[in-house]
Amino acid sequence: MHVGIERVTQADRRARTRGALLASAARGLSRYGYGNLVLEQVAREAGYTRGALYHQFKDKQELTLAVIQWIGETWTQEVEPLLKRERQPVAALLALARGHAVYCRRNGARVATALRLEFSGQDHPVGQEIERSYELLVTRCENLIGAAREAGAIPPGPPTRTLALAFVGALDGTVIALAGQEPQRRAARRPRRRGRPRARPPYVHTHRTDGGRRMKLPDTAHTSRPWRIHEITPDFRLYDVWALPTPGGPGDFPLLVRDTVEGDTSDNPSAVARALFAIRWKLGKLFGWDRPDAGVGSRVATLRERLPADLREARPGRSSRSCPSRPSI
Repeated sequence: MHVGIERVTQADRRARTRGALLASAARGLSRYGYGNLVLEQVAREAGYTRGALYHQFKDKQELTLAVIQWIGETWTQEVEPLLKRERQPVAALLALARGHAVYCRRNGARVATALRLEFSGQDHPVGQEIERSYELLVTRCENLIGAAREAGAIPPGPPTRTLALAFVGALDGTVIALAGQEPQRRAARRPRRRGRPRARPPYVHTHRTDGGRRMKLPDTAHTSRPWRIHEITPDFRLYDVWALPTPGGPGDFPLLVRDTVEGDTSDNPSAVARALFAIRWKLGKLFGWDRPDAGVGSRVATLRERLPADLREARPGRSSRSCPSRPSI
């Protein structure tokens, strides 16, 4: 039996070294800016020597220009597919916000802002390049906002470019504010109740792929169930399905509803989730989505209006304390 061994070429090693140095430099620029960036520290944090860095880049300026280009390329690779999946411009704006927040959290949230401030008003190659890349993002958002206005999804108001600048500014500000925070806080575990253990849903165990508390399930775990939600929301898009990290049974459903509506989106254990909610509320203020005359019941129909008669006549449930909305179910 012959076992193939993958050979690493010189070009592969060079690309791997270059990628590690660029990622390290992006983190350094995000923390310290261009003037205080120390190349020796960049190389050390990437796991290479200063000589390896100078073998790839002749000086700090060339390294920083390469970082700007690298961020643009990797951002496009990660975020662009998210936008292409959306048919509506507003949905594409929100997808851009989500993708941008996740990308910046991993690859340096402050790089663009730090460089724009540091080179503001200067005729410098780094300043020119960062302004060019920033303008590409603003123009992309401006086009989406213009398309949303033509479709009637965003009401008339300030000029489209003003909204695009505000959108990008709010997005970057939120990402920067959450940078460096712990992605999750482990919640205190509730004491287990004594007595007979509750039966767990069979699909929780069937599709478990690891020993963790969260399990992603196939779409059929939802679509194959004979639930009435399918007739109420046939036009909704299913993004993913997750098993709840709990051994509870049907009798615990009221507790789930209570925890959902009483939860505070600003105190979510995930920093990325907090960023996305903060972005959503800022966008709602900018575009007027949460005004009484532009929300549920006017801009879109309420879910209550879709309910069958037997459900519509039932007593309304709890209303959310943290979301700026009216009870609709």
